[in-house]
Amino acid sequence: MQVQEIQNNIRSRRNKIFLLMEELRRLRVQERIKAVEVINESDEEEANHEMPDIPSSIPFLSHVTPKTLKQLYLTSLSFISGIILFGGLIAPTLELKLGLGGTSYEYFIRNMHLPLQLSMVDPIVASFSGGAVGVISALMLIEANNVEQQEKKKCKYCHGTGYLACARCSASGVCLSINPLSLSSASGRPLQVPTAERCPNCSSAGKSSNGNASEMARTLRNKQGFHLLNRALNSPTPAHRLGTTTPLQTLAYEEVQASAETKCNLTAFVLHGLLGSGRNWKSFSRNLVSTLSNSSPSSEWRMVLVDLRNHGRSAGIEGLEPPHDLVNAANDLANLIKARGWAWPDVVIGHSLGGKVALQFSESCARGDYGESIALPKQLWVLDSVPGEVSPENSDAEVEKVLLTLQGLPSSIPSRKWLVSHMIELGFSKSLSEWIGSNLNKSGEHETWAFNLEGAVQMFNSYREKSYWSLLEHPPKGMEISIVRAENSDRWDLDVIQRLESLANQGGDECEGKVSVRVLPNSGHWVHADNPKGLLEIIAPKLASLTSNIG
Repeated sequence: MQVQEIQNNIRSRRNKIFLLMEELRRLRVQERIKAVEVINESDEEEANHEMPDIPSSIPFLSHVTPKTLKQLYLTSLSFISGIILFGGLIAPTLELKLGLGGTSYEYFIRNMHLPLQLSMVDPIVASFSGGAVGVISALMLIEANNVEQQEKKKCKYCHGTGYLACARCSASGVCLSINPLSLSSASGRPLQVPTAERCPNCSSAGKSSNGNASEMARTLRNKQGFHLLNRALNSPTPAHRLGTTTPLQTLAYEEVQASAETKCNLTAFVLHGLLGSGRNWKSFSRNLVSTLSNSSPSSEWRMVLVDLRNHGRSAGIEGLEPPHDLVNAANDLANLIKARGWAWPDVVIGHSLGGKVALQFSESCARGDYGESIALPKQLWVLDSVPGEVSPENSDAEVEKVLLTLQGLPSSIPSRKWLVSHMIELGFSKSLSEWIGSNLNKSGEHETWAFNLEGAVQMFNSYREKSYWSLLEHPPKGMEISIVRAENSDRWDLDVIQRLESLANQGGDECEGKVSVRVLPNSGHWVHADNPKGLLEIIAPKLASLTSNIG
């Protein structure tokens, strides 16, 4: 058995490495595409910041920009070319005479043995042409020198604009609102779901005033000043400056019962699956409570729909410290019961990830991990959740693909419609894409996840690695563990099905509980959505039997 487990682990790790390599290849392709876009954007940005508005040294020009400087050069060259053309070709050809005329100094030209063509050019025309060319050339040189001097004075950090990129929002104008972590704790806490908000430092301008830009540049160029700044930025903040730590909180939950005025004497915990929340099971729980109330009016049931750690409203709760695994997820349930002063639940119903949390909760209760005053659940329902280790080779790895895809998305989603369309383009089904989209919460102009993705990924890894075959082979006395397998689910392989049926067919032992296996027809993995009526017909009679036993 140990050798088989090692081989299963090897296959699982090999498949995980393959998926990561495929994801790395996809990300590298995206990186190359984005790199071209970034280079083009950076070239445009550098071109824009190459030379800001500079006061001109020419009186009739107010400021010089890259565009106006280019126009100045072209205009000057046009004037020079036109003047040379006029003075050297047009005026002699038309024998244009201004003032003195060319024949009055022909004798001087002959005596000096100069070309006779010069006698055809009026000296005033020649003087005007040469002077104009000289003046324009001088102005161009002066302006070029002015630009060069201004460039030397320009701060290379703010490009002479007097503004630096806002360090808080990285020039985006939007900040993610994340509560600070307390340094007094040795282990980190799960981050709350970040929300986007207007940057308070730059008021969404994406930049902050540089004050004296040249002075800032000189300070940063100085090694000692740079090291002091680096120390100031990287030194840890004292714990007392982060504020006092809040007391630990328990999981978020919602109660469903037939009547708020009637005191309930039976309780069932309902645990959702990966990336879900308790509200996913609200409709089914209402129908279940109503059915039980009609079958036995003397007993009142209460359904507690729990949001597991990193999911739903529990994602933003402090105190649910890592590691984010099934053991701690089950501990959260025990802490919730103790904190509220409740009686221990009579029934625990768990779907997918929640099914294994329910198994872990029962196993810990049986070992006495939660104290001596605990009471074991009388019924444990595991809905379409494989009780042993889960190898990706036994499924189409859809969950892994979803998690890898979500990890590649930004924390702030433009809209739910965009997400659904993007997921469909990546090859996911419309129903799955819409379900993923239902886990978004509106935050300003963007949408954020209703779960802590990284924590949920850790819980999924724990889900795949944990095995509860020993609990099924020796269930605690007085407990019935019911496994419900969806007929069309892709989570099961033949070996697991045969092993479960073998356990269910074993003869009862008075010292132990029992295991039963049921198949939900016409249903995929999402049992509460695919065939809620069939699931109700399976669970309700069993829960009603507890009511009759109590009565």
